[in-house]
Amino acid sequence: MPKITGFGKEEELQTYLLKSSNMWKVEDRLTPSYGNIREKLTELNVGWGKKIDMLARSKDNELVVIELKLHKADYKAFGQILCYILLIKSLRFIQKDYKEVRGIILANEIDDSLKKIVEEYKHWRTQIKDIPRINLKEYETPPNTKDISNVVDVTP
Repeated sequence: MPKITGFGKEEELQTYLLKSSNMWKVEDRLTPSYGNIREKLTELNVGWGKKIDMLARSKDNELVVIELKLHKADYKAFGQILCYILLIKSLRFIQKDYKEVRGIILANEIDDSLKKIVEEYKHWRTQIKDIPRINLKEYETPPNTKDISNVVDVTP
């Protein structure tokens, strides 16, 4: 049975996270940012009908691609965020402002299939240079609220 979330749509979760203090629940001093792109803070169109949910800047000046899942994230989210990160890395005019481009999958629940592929992926990262880092984070919402009470890093 899926965990209950107070957010009815992914857009509600995006709006909630756009407040810097709420982004800090995901990661210390994480702020919404698109670097050179100022017109939109969510749903950045990368072509082929695909959109990045959010981009943020870390305290270490990294560009963080955030893939949101309202409920459970499974192995498919891995391919999705990796594709987005590689697309952003290919856009040199964005990447040049940042030390690194990495990703966070933020979901109400992280499926074991996703944890397993990220664990294997960590091995690839030690073997091949410039493979981006991806973290898995689960959020909890108090009953009947549109608030995040806790975010836990569940990256294997």
